[in-house]
Amino acid sequence: MRPTEPYEFQIIEWSNQKPDEELCGVLIKQKGTFHALQIANVAADRRTTFAMEEQPFLKAINSGQAWGTWHVHPGPTAVDGPSEPDMDRANAWDLPGCILVRRTMQFRYYIPNGKPTRLYGRPYVPGIFDCYALVRDGLKKYLDYELADLDREKLDGRGGLPDHETMWAPMGWEILLQPKAGRVAMIDFGGHGKVNHLGLLISKHEMLHHVRGQLSRVDFFGSWQRWTLGYLAHPQLEAKVKENRWNRLPVDPQEYNDQTGGASSPVKPPDSLVDASGRPTRVDIPGDPQNPPRRLPVRHPLRDSVPRRPTIGDFRR
Repeated sequence: MRPTEPYEFQIIEWSNQKPDEELCGVLIKQKGTFHALQIANVAADRRTTFAMEEQPFLKAINSGQAWGTWHVHPGPTAVDGPSEPDMDRANAWDLPGCILVRRTMQFRYYIPNGKPTRLYGRPYVPGIFDCYALVRDGLKKYLDYELADLDREKLDGRGGLPDHETMWAPMGWEILLQPKAGRVAMIDFGGHGKVNHLGLLISKHEMLHHVRGQLSRVDFFGSWQRWTLGYLAHPQLEAKVKENRWNRLPVDPQEYNDQTGGASSPVKPPDSLVDASGRPTRVDIPGDPQNPPRRLPVRHPLRDSVPRRPTIGDFRR
């Protein structure tokens, strides 16, 4: 629909100032009138996706005046309407949304549809879709294991998780030193000496995880292994993986069709992820699949940091 409301013209004005970015924000309803509130996009690549700055967004939502959200699809080939990540956000927040499609300068409105959220390509939503939620959902789907939800009030100022004895040991988890399908990698994201990121190992070489401000994805684990302090293992899951002789969790290759690189640029899935025996044949990363690069991607958040290297004292025997 063509813009007619004052807040729509305000969104267009903001977008004209930064035409290549997915600007975003909240629509506030006051005394029967809608107003657009812009919130900073903190996504890694603001050209193809958005992630609202957490505190201003939560403040707007908790005000009780938020009607819905808005964002911009800036690219010349952008989706003319809500993408799957957009619908995932709407369902997570239980809020309607509107999109300015710059290609046509028209607005598209949508409402939540209640569709279950995917594991691959889901958007980052603070407190709802994050690394812990992805590990929890992955364990449930692939190993039928119910991981208790995380009380995120217990995270420290840097997002660090409680220690093993407080959080994991009461649920029967132990720390081991070797990567293996079905185990959870404990990662020191940023080198602060504490576990503040988790990833589910699909195989010894693949990790399903969710980085703040990005879409969930499968990465080549070699790029993350040096930052990993240990691996959480549960006897129930270890026995199930051993009984089924899984070198790789039973992930349907078709699931990768749902993985996207942003609201308007889907990533082509690998031709084949497993051979006839179920062993991985390709890794879902750019470049030669047979010889994946053992270096950090260009935009990797850890590239400019110098983390403390783990010592044997970091692990429980």
